[in-house]
Amino acid sequence: MAETYDYIIVGGGTAGCVLASRLSSYKPQSTILLIEAGPESDPRVRPSLGLVGQAANEIKWNFQSTPQDTINGMLLDLTQGKALGCTSAINHQVLIRGAAED
Repeated sequence: MAETYDYIIVGGGTAGCVLASRLSSYKPQSTILLIEAGPESDPRVRPSLGLVGQAANEIKWNFQSTPQDTINGMLLDLTQGKALGCTSAINHQVLIRGAAED
């Protein structure tokens, strides 16, 4: 690993990976470091292995919300990926559309 880099990108999520790819395409002479907290690859990061809540703890951040007054002080899980691809790596290609009434 080099001691200095022209660009350092913190976060290997979708945006970080795209930015690193674009920089390497448009500035091939530049040195780029992409930093991610989680592992580079993990066999559990595969589409359709299960729901986001079932992702292994080693590849997700286990954040929780503050107590929510509207649901009797319950805390909500705020699942975010901690692997190359970040939340995209664990969201299993799930899309939930909001209700028009919202």
